[in-house]
Amino acid sequence: GDQFPIIGRNETSDWWRIWYYGTLAWIYAPLVTTANTQDTTIAVFIPPKLTSAQIFQKVSPAIAYVQTEEANGSGVLFEGRYVVTNRHLVYPFDSARVVFPNGAEFDEVTVRGWDLEADLAVLGPIEIATEPLPLIDGESTPIGADMYLIGYPAEFESFPQPTIVKGILSRLRQSESGRITYFQTDASIAGGQSGGALVSDTGAVIGIGGSSIADGNFALVASSADLLPRIRQIIAGGGDPVEEDRRRRAAVNYDGGIDLLGFALEQGEDRLPTQETINLRRDQPLWVGMRWRTGSDQHVDFAISLRIHDESGNRVFQQDEVLTDPESRATSKWRALEPVDTWFELEIPADLSTGVYELRLIVYNIETLTPTVEIDVWEPEVLLARMSWREGQ
Repeated sequence: GDQFPIIGRNETSDWWRIWYYGTLAWIYAPLVTTANTQDTTIAVFIPPKLTSAQIFQKVSPAIAYVQTEEANGSGVLFEGRYVVTNRHLVYPFDSARVVFPNGAEFDEVTVRGWDLEADLAVLGPIEIATEPLPLIDGESTPIGADMYLIGYPAEFESFPQPTIVKGILSRLRQSESGRITYFQTDASIAGGQSGGALVSDTGAVIGIGGSSIADGNFALVASSADLLPRIRQIIAGGGDPVEEDRRRRAAVNYDGGIDLLGFALEQGEDRLPTQETINLRRDQPLWVGMRWRTGSDQHVDFAISLRIHDESGNRVFQQDEVLTDPESRATSKWRALEPVDTWFELEIPADLSTGVYELRLIVYNIETLTPTVEIDVWEPEVLLARMSWREGQ
C-alpha cells in the first residue's frame, strides 16, 4: 500500500516524494555509511550520539525501584511489561515492591524466575503504560566510549527518582564459564545500583546489573546480548523456579556483629527444600548459598565452617571458607547493613557412607579462631538441613 495515503498518485505526489526523501538524505547523510558487498551497496544507519540529558529523558521513565524486606535496588522494564533485575536483590523472596518515576506503585510483584549464573531475576508482568526498553547488543562498543549507569544508588525514600552517572568503557571481561560478557566502566557505582541499566552514548540499554571491583572504582555490568536469551527463557517458564517450599529464610543474629539473613541449597538446576530431609545426588555438586549482613560497628573478619554430622552426632566432614563479598572483600570491609550473598560448593567426599546426615554451620573470627554464638541461644552451631546420602542417587 501507499506509505503516504494523504497524497494522491499524481505528478504533484511524485515531486513531493522527491523533495521529501531528498531532504531526509541531506539531514541524515552524516549518520549513514555504506558498505560494498560485491556489486551491492548497503546503507547502514548509525544512531546519533545523545547528550546526558537526552539519554536520561529517554531511559529513566522505564527504570524501576525494586524493594524487598531486606534490600532495595533497581530494575529495567522489559518487553511484555516484565521487570528485569539482579537475582541477589530479590532472593530469596517470591515477590517485591516495584515503583516507577511517575509514581506508579506495585506492592507485590511476583518473581517469575531467576538465573543463578547470570545473577538475573525477572518479575511481573505488571500493568503500566510506560514504554519498555529494548535490550541491545553493545559488545562492539569501542573501548573509551562514553556510557551511563541509571538506577537508584543509596536510596532510602519510598518514591525515589533515578540517578544517572557517566563513565567510559574501560574494557570487556568474561565470566569464568565464558558464557557471560561484562562491561567494565569507571562510572561510579554504589549499593542500590544493582539491576539498573548500563546505557550507551546512543541511548541503548546494553547491560543490566551492578557489581564492582577494585574497591568499587569500576562497575561490572552483564551484557544485554548474553542476558536476553536467559530473560526470555525465564519468561517462558524455563528459569530456576521460585517456590515457597524450596526456599528458607533464616534469622540468626550472632553476637559478633554479623547476621545470617537466609540460606539455600542447590544441586544442578534444583533448589532443595531445606525444611525436610533432602535427597542428595552423588553425580552433582552441592551449592550452599547464604545471605549476610554486618553491623555498623563490625570490624572483624569472619570465616565459616560447614560440617556434616552423622546420626550419632559424629563429625564426618568439615569445609572451612573465608567470608568475602563479590568484590573479594573480607567482612570487616563490607558496607554496613547491606545484604551480601555468598555461595560455596560443598565438596562432599565421594566415599561417604550411605545414611542420613546433618549439615551444620559455625561462624568464627579468623584471627582468634573463636566461634561467635547466636544471641539468645548462645550456641555456635546452626542446623541448616538434614540430608539423605544413598547409593545410586
